[in-house]
Amino acid sequence: MRKTIGLCIAFGLAACGPTLENDPVYLALKANPPTSIPAHHLKKLRGGRASCEVFEEGTARQYMTCWWPQDGLKPVQTAYLTYFPSNSISSPKPSNIIVPDGALIVERISTK
Repeated sequence: MRKTIGLCIAFGLAACGPTLENDPVYLALKANPPTSIPAHHLKKLRGGRASCEVFEEGTARQYMTCWWPQDGLKPVQTAYLTYFPSNSISSPKPSNIIVPDGALIVERISTK
């Protein structure tokens, strides 16, 4: 029984990965957030869909950022940016995202 509990605790901690307060990518994004939305994301956003980008793909450091349409208008006028860190269970992928989620980086940026 003790062995099972120990494995569950170890597995749970490994799945968490580093906290955002210790994540260098998150800290860099928060310290120097984007001031505009990259052009390749605008078409999806204006159509009311999220647009995600994966970085360092195929490595243990893989992470993802997603721009989310914000205002519900068509075409969308504003969007916000979130960050998805890598963890030891699975790397973040756009196909795994169902609802808006992630650590907030930028609250509101115009899509114009």
